[in-house]
Amino acid sequence: ENNIIVKYCPHGPPIRFTTISSPDLRYIANELDGIKGGKDTIVGITLWSHFSTFPVEVYIRRLQNIRRSILQLQGRNSDTVVVLRTANPQALPGEVSLYNSDWFS
Repeated sequence: ENNIIVKYCPHGPPIRFTTISSPDLRYIANELDGIKGGKDTIVGITLWSHFSTFPVEVYIRRLQNIRRSILQLQGRNSDTVVVLRTANPQALPGEVSLYNSDWFS
């Protein structure tokens, strides 16, 4: 009736598990580059948990690339809605980042 399609894509490295094959790992920016967009398109991106134990510079660089792709998508079709949810990144020691971070937020 509503003709809704939901597509899930796991992100590329960094990733913390090995049960997914390499060809299935894609960078979010590359996926955005393949979207035509339009008034009936909503893109939702959640990005943070697998980056919590990496240097914040890795996270910032990834966000910059994603931002560039979002702007290009908006340039192709400004009616496309993009929702991006990120974390509150902070430098934490390894064990603390697993138990005292936004992992469960």
